[in-house]
Amino acid sequence: MFVILCRRLEIVFAIVLVLLSSTVALAVTINVDGNRELAWDTSTNGQTPGQITDVDESLITNDVDIEEFKWTNDTTYLYFLVDTYDIPRIAGGLSPTRIYVCIDVDNDVNSGGYYGNCNSQSGFDKLVVLNGTTSVELYTYNSGTGSFEPVSSPGSSFGYDTGAAVPVIEIQVPLNDLGITSSATCIQTMPSVVYYDNGTVDPDDNVPDSGNFNLGCGLPTAITLESFDGGISSTYNSTFLLLTGAFGGLLAVGGWALWRRHR
Repeated sequence: MFVILCRRLEIVFAIVLVLLSSTVALAVTINVDGNRELAWDTSTNGQTPGQITDVDESLITNDVDIEEFKWTNDTTYLYFLVDTYDIPRIAGGLSPTRIYVCIDVDNDVNSGGYYGNCNSQSGFDKLVVLNGTTSVELYTYNSGTGSFEPVSSPGSSFGYDTGAAVPVIEIQVPLNDLGITSSATCIQTMPSVVYYDNGTVDPDDNVPDSGNFNLGCGLPTAITLESFDGGISSTYNSTFLLLTGAFGGLLAVGGWALWRRHR
């Protein structure tokens, strides 16, 4: 009887180990706080942020000279990161800085509008604008009026912290507000331009310096964590070890009790 019970406990323990080692995780969400976290620079759960870099331009002051623009998404938001050659500057008041992300969401030049400050490109459906130090504003092109009109986007926000370990500007915009019903319907070829208006005197900065680049979405889905390799978060490793240790301890105590009963 003792041997049978021990066998059953071994089977249960094996099943629990399998369940623990196949924990399901979802794509990491960016913390929009102005601090560049590791998720921006690594492939997380099969999704790698997109990026475009820009050279250091001597005529543009480094705090408004874009070094790198990145983007990624989860199932709800599209996220942007703006990094400059010095600590990024955003300013309000009478001469606010503004960052424009001009996006041709459907990759159809005939369905969107022209915006001169975005490299004089056409076809933009949406303008995402970080307006000074106040808010993220969203504009949609109205073909009837031939202009970009503001639309409500309460889920849009930004993060900016000059005291952060790695200070950057982070922006989030709901996919739905961009006319993207889900990350699965977000195409990989959305011609885009970034324009950084320094709020004072020209020159301002554009990324790229001419033309456009293709912005797109990844497809964050549930994945299975199979082992203790470097791709697994420390939180998961700690939880796994604690649960495994706890169950192992219970198994040992149970086995000892059964042994005592059958001496």
